[in-house]
Amino acid sequence: ADPAVARLQRAFDALAAAERTQLAALRALAADDMRAYKALDMTPPGVPHVQRVLDEIVYIETSSPDRLPNGIINFRLYRNIGRVVRQHCEAYQLAPYNLRRHDALRAFIERSLAMSAGYSDDKAKRASLKAAP
Repeated sequence: ADPAVARLQRAFDALAAAERTQLAALRALAADDMRAYKALDMTPPGVPHVQRVLDEIVYIETSSPDRLPNGIINFRLYRNIGRVVRQHCEAYQLAPYNLRRHDALRAFIERSLAMSAGYSDDKAKRASLKAAP
């Protein structure tokens, strides 16, 4: 096994139980399971899962011809694509977002970016090996 993967696994093992539960929920959300995704309560505001939308569009495009046997454009195909885009994307644009400033998170990100500004990949790898051999 790759040593970097082993170090990462040790980092995951060191997480508190609540954080491990949250991580498992996030992994399940990112899993490639369309039924589970559709079963989620996706009340706006939110961010649609773009890969799922693209998968549905590709499925619609590959399962229906662009033109009907008599040469006429297959408008049903394009209506179905429009329905998918409307269903997944427009719904999330209708509800306003209530974003609040989170100063502690912002400070953490700014510190992290400042610390990593001079790091090359090699320097980051050496620091990682030093922290967890």
